[in-house]
Amino acid sequence: MFLNVLFGLSALLTLLGAFFVVITKNIIHACIFLLMSFIGIAGLYLSLGADFVAAVQLKKIKSLSPAFLAVIFMVLSGIFATTMHCFPKLFAALLIKF
Repeated sequence: MFLNVLFGLSALLTLLGAFFVVITKNIIHACIFLLMSFIGIAGLYLSLGADFVAAVQLKKIKSLSPAFLAVIFMVLSGIFATTMHCFPKLFAALLIKF
């Protein structure tokens, strides 16, 4: 019974987090909702009996959240504003190479 409730709550947390990532306009809130979705996925793994995979998922959340926030703050501060004109050329070069 407990595993069914855990599965339902984790699925709801995952789906709500993913839904709000898509519809939110604030990039910081989108990052928080993405982390909420990742935590829900770890809960799904726990409810399915994959304890090690859930621990790896939580470790991934712990290591990716500062990276997400650092990239967001760099984008918001305008560090990438000077290099935005290079992206179409870089993308075209990668397409030609592969």
